[in-house]
Amino acid sequence: METTTTISQYELERGKPLPRFKHGIVQGNLIVALAAYREKYSIVPELDIELNGQPSVPDVCVYPKREVNWTAEEDPITEPPLIAVEILSQSQSIDELMRKAEAYLAAGVGAVWVVVPSAQTIFALKPNAKIEAYTKGIIRDDATGIEVNVSEIFR
Repeated sequence: METTTTISQYELERGKPLPRFKHGIVQGNLIVALAAYREKYSIVPELDIELNGQPSVPDVCVYPKREVNWTAEEDPITEPPLIAVEILSQSQSIDELMRKAEAYLAAGVGAVWVVVPSAQTIFALKPNAKIEAYTKGIIRDDATGIEVNVSEIFR
């Protein structure tokens, strides 16, 4: 028997699976935690970016503070974020997200956090550095000074 997979408009537009409850909670908690830095950085969820000609929509991006033109239409952002966050969805593999993270780093992203909700783990990837895994304590990005308590992300 052949099974048919229906792809939602969200998935077609963003090139990634439709988020579920766990994913949304983690994304919301990350945004709340990162909001402490919004005077210095722009914290943007679900941003349409294009790096090295490849479109993508990270779950959360951190950029240097940017002015917002509320009346203008925008093209995808081609400037790499300081931090890109990808949250593993139930229909993705960790290998898929790690490949995506490596592509982000190759395109100039400063750091990538890969969040695995089921393992309550955040993997931090930086150019030319060993991957670090956080299950508790503080994840810190030295380039930006951003610190997030891992327990706050999975509460």
